Amino acid sequence: MNTRTSNLLPVTMIGLLFLVVFVFGLNQLSPLELPSPSIPKWEPLPHANERHGADANIARDIVQRRGRFCKFNCQDGLSRYICKGPNGSWAVVVMQGVKEITAFMTTDGKYTSGIMDSCKSDWNIAHP
Repeated sequence: MNTRTSNLLPVTMIGLLFLVVFVFGLNQLSPLELPSPSIPKWEPLPHANERHGADANIARDIVQRRGRFCKFNCQDGLSRYICKGPNGSWAVVVMQGVKEITAFMTTDGKYTSGIMDSCKSDWNIAHP
C-alpha cells in the first residue's frame, strides 16, 4: 500500500461512518417528531352539527389528527384547516382564534383550492 492511499483511508472511514449515522438518523425520524404549528383545543359549536350533521365531527377528527400540516391563515383573520379526507373529500374547520366558526366535509375541489391559493400556510406547501 502506498503512502497516498494509506492517508486517505482514515478520511474515507470517517466519511462512511458519518454517512451511516446520518442515514440511520433520518430513518428514526417520524412525522410526530417534526416541529409543527400546534392545533388549539376548542369547544365544538352546535351550529356545525345542526347544519352539517355527523360530517362536522368527522371533519374535527381529521383536523385534530392532521391539522398541523393543513392550516391556512386568511386575510379575513380566520384560520381554515383544510385536510385531505377519505374518498376524495376534504375536512374543513374554520376558526377565529380558538373559537370554532364551522366544521364540515366537502368534495368541492374548487372551494378548497381557492382557499389554499388565497391564504397563507404555515408550511408554505403548494397543494396539488
